[in-house]
Amino acid sequence: MKKYYILAGLVSTMLLTACSNEDDGTKGKEETNIGFSIEEMPYNSDVEITRAGASNLISKDTVSINNDIEAEVRIERDPIEKKPAITRANPLSNDTYTIYATQGGSRVNNSTMKGTVTGGTTFTPVSGSTGKIKLPAGNYTFVCGNSGMTDNGTSLSNDYANVENSRIGITSATIGTSRYHVAFQMKHTNARLRLKMVSYMPINGITATLTSISNQPKENTYTADGSSYTTTTSQALSNSYTFANNTTAATDHSYTSLTDYQYFMAGTNGAQLKVTFNSGSMYIKPLAGSSYTLDKLGTMAANGSYTVSIRLLYKTKYLFQDGTVDTYFNRGTRTPIGVVVKDNDGTPGSGIAMAMNVADFINRDNPQLSVYNEYPDPLANTERNATTYPESLGTNDMEGYRWTYSPSPNGDIKANDANRYSAYYAAAHYTPNITVTGLNVGKWYLPALGEWWLALNGTLKLHPGFGYVGPSSPAAHTKEEFQRAQAIFFQTGNEGIDLPRHWMWLWSSTQFNAIDNQPAGNSYRYCGFIGLYDSWSMRHHNGQSYPMNVIPFVHF
Repeated sequence: MKKYYILAGLVSTMLLTACSNEDDGTKGKEETNIGFSIEEMPYNSDVEITRAGASNLISKDTVSINNDIEAEVRIERDPIEKKPAITRANPLSNDTYTIYATQGGSRVNNSTMKGTVTGGTTFTPVSGSTGKIKLPAGNYTFVCGNSGMTDNGTSLSNDYANVENSRIGITSATIGTSRYHVAFQMKHTNARLRLKMVSYMPINGITATLTSISNQPKENTYTADGSSYTTTTSQALSNSYTFANNTTAATDHSYTSLTDYQYFMAGTNGAQLKVTFNSGSMYIKPLAGSSYTLDKLGTMAANGSYTVSIRLLYKTKYLFQDGTVDTYFNRGTRTPIGVVVKDNDGTPGSGIAMAMNVADFINRDNPQLSVYNEYPDPLANTERNATTYPESLGTNDMEGYRWTYSPSPNGDIKANDANRYSAYYAAAHYTPNITVTGLNVGKWYLPALGEWWLALNGTLKLHPGFGYVGPSSPAAHTKEEFQRAQAIFFQTGNEGIDLPRHWMWLWSSTQFNAIDNQPAGNSYRYCGFIGLYDSWSMRHHNGQSYPMNVIPFVHF
């Protein structure tokens, strides 16, 4: 907020002189100097807004951007900007101002003053204006317009050409025979709107255009007292927006970008505005040509400031706590507990979902003890699963639930032994962050290598390889593909396959009976695991000594 006082004693002074009606018998007349102050009001200052954000919301909607991206669109009024302190270092903007008086809704003859403010402190009347108004005592409505307003002789009007800078102030006062101060609160006659994007991959090179479906106000003409306006001419709108690049994720793994504001005439119909992406991509899908309308925005009010937020979501199926399957976009009040790896085909328990977060377990740093208790006696060659596989065929194994809950040949039920089989135990005792009510949701288990393979190649789209692979391998995925896979978890507020060490080792329950490129024998102690990096992934055996992780799976 900027405020400027125009009082006697300035270099050039606006004087408003109130005089009584006089006749030939009147000895003289009384003149009273009237001071003016002009205060620039921030956007939304005439609307009750909270900084907390709850009451700022105008609407919340969901739209489909394309076959792979869905979006949540929020339209909000912006919080009122903090008013700066009024000091000589923060004067009124240099501009030209027109001030006149009205009575009964009509402009009073010879009541107009026009002048310019220079240096933030000096008012100079323009040619033809005396800088003084003489009025009889009475009730008046005073109107002040800046250079963005056009004085048409009877009232003020504003045009789209000056849409960003036009302001008007209106105040009523009773002028008597004593000194009086008239204060103008200069409000924007326009509205402004910016776009905000939230995503779970970096934002780069994304632009959009806001266009009107039908013609919108081009010129508004106000009544003499400024109390209302009429749109006199209209035009089609086209405003360009550029989203600032953002490649640094916030603590919740999101990326946020704001555009600059674009300005609109008061009375613009938000329901007739459409945002169309021109360039850029998200989740490795092009955005260009995708659009959404602002049909919940309503009529844009003078002095209104709006932000349209679009939160882009990668379209993925989730298993929810009530046992239903849907996209996060359509979640309603439901909470996802798993990412769908395989749809249910109508047979109970035929669906597979992977947990939204990693499970903790006690032997994370000891790979052998994490899966089965054979590390102290590696020559025992005791099978711990009823069926074992050559390493090259381990991805055929889809029986993680069986290896977790059915007795092994030695009678062990691994789900029940936290010390000897802590990875199985951690998977079996995994608990989502919400109570599961769906009766079709089974028990969590340590997935087999084939189930991991299904998740990586299907839902996560990460193209895993066999044995050691690197970024140059044909089986490797790109960094963008990995970020897209992470977004599946991050967009729901979960951690999933976050890589705090830039890599993650994930246990499977598949046991090998032969290891590729190694002599036969002594192989039963090896179980398959997934090595996951931001640029490649693989299946391997547990010959490594790295800390291990468990992400449970569940049937539904």
